[in-house]
Amino acid sequence: MKVACIGMGWWSDVLADAIKRSGKLTIASCYSRSQDKREKFAARIHDLFAHPDHVVFGNESASAALTRFAAAVDHVVVEDAGGDVVIVSHGTVISLFVAKRADVDGEKLWATLGLPSYVSLELPNHRIVEIVATL
Repeated sequence: MKVACIGMGWWSDVLADAIKRSGKLTIASCYSRSQDKREKFAARIHDLFAHPDHVVFGNESASAALTRFAAAVDHVVVEDAGGDVVIVSHGTVISLFVAKRADVDGEKLWATLGLPSYVSLELPNHRIVEIVATL
């Protein structure tokens, strides 16, 4: 489900953490009367990708989230052994995964993904077949 955050004060940080932890919600848009507050949120997203070993949102670093997600994806792909696999998750961890496996800029990918969206990868080499930024 898409979430639009209206107002970017200290409470938005709390909400962003809760949204990330939910696994069911994704921040689609943020609005603030202040350009400064919008820029601060964008800076936090940048920090998540630029400093993946630091906790930026919630209680898990981007590196830890990527490790957890990649292990789950690898398990599903091995279990399926050759068929098509669809993984449903939030755009941040998908962007981290695709960045690592397909050697692309995760922050730029994250910024292009709307809601809903998807990235299609060829296995086993993780070559990007298609990016659909919004359905």
